[in-house]
Amino acid sequence: MARNKEGLVLLLDVGPTMYSVLPEIKKVCSMLIQKKLIYGKFDEVGVVVFGTQETDNELTKEVGGYEHVVVLRNIKVVDGDLVDAFQELPRGNFDGDYLDAIVVGMDMLIKKYQATNKGKKRLCLITNALCPIKDSCEGTKEDQVNTIAAQMSAHGMKMESVIVRGRLCGGGDQRIMAENDRLLNLFSEKTSARAVYVESPTALLGAVKTRNISPVTIFRGDLELGSKMKIKVWVYKKTSEEKFPTLKKYSDKAPPTDRFATHEVKVDYEYKSVEDPNKVVPPEQRIKGYRYGPQVVPISSAEWDAVKFKPEKSVKLLGFTDASNIMRHYYMKDVNVFIPEPGNARAALAVSALARAMKEMNKVAILRCVWRQGQGSVVVGVLTPNISEKDSTPDSFYFNVLPFAEDVREFQFPSFSSFPASWQPNEQQQEAADNLVKMLDLAPSAKQEALLPDFTPNPVLERFYRHLELKSKHPDAAVPPLDETLKTITEADPDLLSEKKNVIDAFYKSFELKENPRLKKSSKRLLEKKPSGSDEDYRDTTNALAVKPVKVEKIGDSSPVQDFEAMMSRRDSPDWVGKAIQDMKNKIYSLVENSYDGDNHGKALECLLALRKGCILEQEPKQFNDFLHHLFNVRQEKKLRNFCESLIPKGLTLISKSEAIDSSCSWRVRFALNLKGIIFYIYIDRLLLIISEKWNCSGLDYEYKAVNLAKGEQFSTEFEQLNPLRYVPVLVDGDVVVSDSLAILLYLEEKYPQRALLPDDPRRKALNLQVASVVCSSIQPLHMLALAKSIEEKVGPEEGLLWAQSSIEKGFFALEKLVKDFATRFATGEALYMADVFLAPQIATVVMRFNIDMSNFPILSRVYESYKTVPEFRASSPEAQPDAGS
Repeated sequence: MARNKEGLVLLLDVGPTMYSVLPEIKKVCSMLIQKKLIYGKFDEVGVVVFGTQETDNELTKEVGGYEHVVVLRNIKVVDGDLVDAFQELPRGNFDGDYLDAIVVGMDMLIKKYQATNKGKKRLCLITNALCPIKDSCEGTKEDQVNTIAAQMSAHGMKMESVIVRGRLCGGGDQRIMAENDRLLNLFSEKTSARAVYVESPTALLGAVKTRNISPVTIFRGDLELGSKMKIKVWVYKKTSEEKFPTLKKYSDKAPPTDRFATHEVKVDYEYKSVEDPNKVVPPEQRIKGYRYGPQVVPISSAEWDAVKFKPEKSVKLLGFTDASNIMRHYYMKDVNVFIPEPGNARAALAVSALARAMKEMNKVAILRCVWRQGQGSVVVGVLTPNISEKDSTPDSFYFNVLPFAEDVREFQFPSFSSFPASWQPNEQQQEAADNLVKMLDLAPSAKQEALLPDFTPNPVLERFYRHLELKSKHPDAAVPPLDETLKTITEADPDLLSEKKNVIDAFYKSFELKENPRLKKSSKRLLEKKPSGSDEDYRDTTNALAVKPVKVEKIGDSSPVQDFEAMMSRRDSPDWVGKAIQDMKNKIYSLVENSYDGDNHGKALECLLALRKGCILEQEPKQFNDFLHHLFNVRQEKKLRNFCESLIPKGLTLISKSEAIDSSCSWRVRFALNLKGIIFYIYIDRLLLIISEKWNCSGLDYEYKAVNLAKGEQFSTEFEQLNPLRYVPVLVDGDVVVSDSLAILLYLEEKYPQRALLPDDPRRKALNLQVASVVCSSIQPLHMLALAKSIEEKVGPEEGLLWAQSSIEKGFFALEKLVKDFATRFATGEALYMADVFLAPQIATVVMRFNIDMSNFPILSRVYESYKTVPEFRASSPEAQPDAGS
């Protein structure tokens, strides 16, 4: 099962007492599938209905019982047919037993996933719980629930129970309802489950969690109360605005035979002079800058980066203040939640003590926060205590960002008290206003509060998902009208307005409006003039399918950096990277040579920085370094000399080996070969293919052949014959072909047992293999170049980095637990073994590329310091290897 793929079984009560609410259940289930088709297209869903006359489930066939439970759909990947299936939900004739349905759903999940995918298996029960459940053959009903809950916990399942009550399904036997409520809430106490009660169609739509979003920490570290007082905390986002999926532009004009076609559309812009709208302003005459008085001050991207404030990662307490001093309108952006570090009892105790003291004294804390290293801004916010009502849930804090002075907008309005008495409301008007407020109270006594945020879906998004589902089947389908249930979110209840019409009329009469006798200026003259953006000049650019697709094949004048990046990203031919680099070199020469008094130097510098970044990402550091050397060698020419001298204060340097991305897979192979005393000759350092041609007793002579992934050399027929997966490294030993670094090391371990990398002790041997497996499967894939690029394209560089950091840190926390009872000088003891061969390059790589704070991992940090003293490890590092092509 994929890493973030969810397995869900819907348990739907279709008995007679649920008839009135079945239409709403169809809606909420359809919306759930519509969202999964957008955000979780690999999720798998099964459907079980209970209360039917028929019985159709595997448990009945295997052990008997579990009657009136039908598996409507086995667990499989979501598709559009499932949306249609919900429109044909059967109506049952029997009272449903929800415990039988839960057991059937659990059985489906266990048989489908076995012990895998813990935490990603979910049951969703929708019922009114008005019908009694059968007595257990052994023990009480509570014992039966405890047994089921224990099995759910053992298999890592979660469950949410949506209990429909109130006006949705009428009343029932209070004794039976109380018993069912007690049993369903017992699940919440014994396992990872929650019970939600809803009384309106709107609340039902919002109660079912239609999108499973895995929480990601934005900060892990110390809450610094002072120089010697710190609390380990994790920070998550509590709320974050849900937005429309990104709407991309595509074209259908690419020929069907072009299997490399991306169908993407390139948009280019022309800039024209204000004085002469027909004159196009060439790139060399355009600058980016800020207006400062009468002049425009040019600011290059390098200067802008240097101006940014880059403080150290930290969360520090600045002080406390009364809660009343922080006004509600000061809250900005999303809400974060501070929790004590999981598993850290001392941190939980410290957070609880601080939160309860603040609550008792009605205080809030003011914090200064920098969530990650290199963050370009500092936020100041307010920390509010959140005291938990459950013994199993620790106390926590809510955090809101506060504005700086520049962020506050002041709008002064005169007070009512300053108006003359005739302008102020009289007693009759005040009473009418009071009655209107009471009439529209969303939380009347003895009723569930309406429009609770946790149960109120976004009507605009829900309508969009419905329209997308219709368009997938009927491309010409019109936008559907807003669902009646969703209208209750955007409009006041019409029944209530009709019932309380006398209150509204009284308010209207109390504040009767009179027409202003003054004549307003006519806007007719304004309408007679055609605006510059009128329909005559308007050209529809939204129809992306009518635009001919453009593949960037050369670097133009208007946007050279963007053209360079587009060419570098093309993978339909292995020549594009080399062509892009050469074109960018020529563009830089052209900009400098055609510069007048240095007016093109800023643009040339931007291109040079883009070239440097591209050469790092595409593993071509030698191309950039040779080019920079060449620039300085020929700087005798006046224009080049002036340009080169302007680079010195910018701090632009050659690409160092620590910056160039190295394959941790090849690094670990080099480390292992060094430990085994095997002689090898390195031809190239970056992402290499190892082909062995000669073996001898004194050592191994290797011929190293480069496979440049950036140029697509892994797609060659020759390489595909060696490894159909097109991954490196690959070892060829005579007729034996071995790919994947772990497999290579195991092969070498068996064939060349000198300096064994696996200990004789079975426990330590198993531990070494487990550590190697965790590194290979859970950490190392996260910084593969293709995966990193794909994630950044979808969520942006900052979110992509946060995601990678969180995933890597999760793997490191697991490794800490694995080796804690064995680690001394090295990971599994006093000697170097396979676990160290995998760990050492891995730690070095993620610290350099992802700014991982190793202080959170004391054991791994300590053994890594030991690795630095090992000659074989130092000799295998990228810094110790000759440059590519040497």
